[in-house]
Amino acid sequence: MKSRMALALLMVLGCRISTFSQQPPPTLEQIKIAADAGNPAAQDKLAERDSAHAEVLYRKAAEQGYAHAQGRLGNLLLMAQPTFHRC
Repeated sequence: MKSRMALALLMVLGCRISTFSQQPPPTLEQIKIAADAGNPAAQDKLAERDSAHAEVLYRKAAEQGYAHAQGRLGNLLLMAQPTFHRC
């Protein structure tokens, strides 16, 4: 299980085992495993695919200092704010 999780983390981060081998992009299942393990890059990537849980996932990644997730969370919260018009 740990080796599977480590492989998923490597794939999410874009690391290659060999410079000559072409790795397929990580599957959604691999991204979910890495996100559940607390990987902020995986949480950020999963949030882009899962709009229902985007705020929670972006917040988890942002709290770990992941800059992209911090920006996306800020945008998400800004867009969710009601607009007040003066009469």
